[in-house]
Amino acid sequence: MEMVVSKRDMDVIGGLDVSSSWEDIATVINVGTQIQKEGFNVAVAKGAEEGLYASELVHKLQDNGCSLSRQHIEGTLSFYEFKLELSSTQRVADNLNEPKKEAQFRGLGNASEITSAQEKLEEFNEIAEATGKAQPSQRDIETHNKIVTEVTKSIGGEDKPKDKNSPTYFSVKETEDFRAWLKDTHNIDAVEDKPKVNMMELQGMRDDVLNDLAARVPEWKMAKKIMRKLLHPDTGGNTLGYQFFEGFVELMDNLSKAYDYVVFREKIDGYKKEWWKENESR
Repeated sequence: MEMVVSKRDMDVIGGLDVSSSWEDIATVINVGTQIQKEGFNVAVAKGAEEGLYASELVHKLQDNGCSLSRQHIEGTLSFYEFKLELSSTQRVADNLNEPKKEAQFRGLGNASEITSAQEKLEEFNEIAEATGKAQPSQRDIETHNKIVTEVTKSIGGEDKPKDKNSPTYFSVKETEDFRAWLKDTHNIDAVEDKPKVNMMELQGMRDDVLNDLAARVPEWKMAKKIMRKLLHPDTGGNTLGYQFFEGFVELMDNLSKAYDYVVFREKIDGYKKEWWKENESR
């Protein structure tokens, strides 16, 4: 553990009470957070060396005097396992930002049936680009997940029966192998071919009417041609009506992108199951 706590910080920690300044209180919290982070980093690394599963590691910490709740330990361990998994692989530098806080990590991948550390990292950066923040907040991530989940529901994505024998998580190595197989077998690049859509632009557009429109996206291309011809001033339409229609076009085109995004993710999950079964039988 290469953490150094200054003498001043030690004095502040030792003398903390209600008369302390807010700056000193913040200092103590920061030091405590950093110490906890170092402790969990070492715990995850030691658990990996000893071959412990997450549940076994939680028991090990609690049996040895860790006073944090089981839920707190599990959530924090998941975050540091995620960071450790990414740092321990020989990935090509991809200039992707990693979440700095466990609260940010918590919601990543929740809208997917099968996920991986790499995909959570990519999703975090999708949200960062959508929000214009290098470190999107927990609320930003929750909003993104809510939109993806609602679009998934609108196209019947959550009504499909779950296969109990399917995986729920891929390691970084499994993700790399799966993506290579996906490209060779189905000519799909899981990163480059993913539809580019700013899900955050749909914030505030999540009512029953929009869900109904999202469900009818496959009909949209034909309907747009019909409506555009009827409303265009050159074909007997009304200028005001046509201008209003163009605003509707923008909304529906965005919903179409969201639809394509969710369909692509579900397709990838299906291919993951196919790949998993092929490898299980070997």
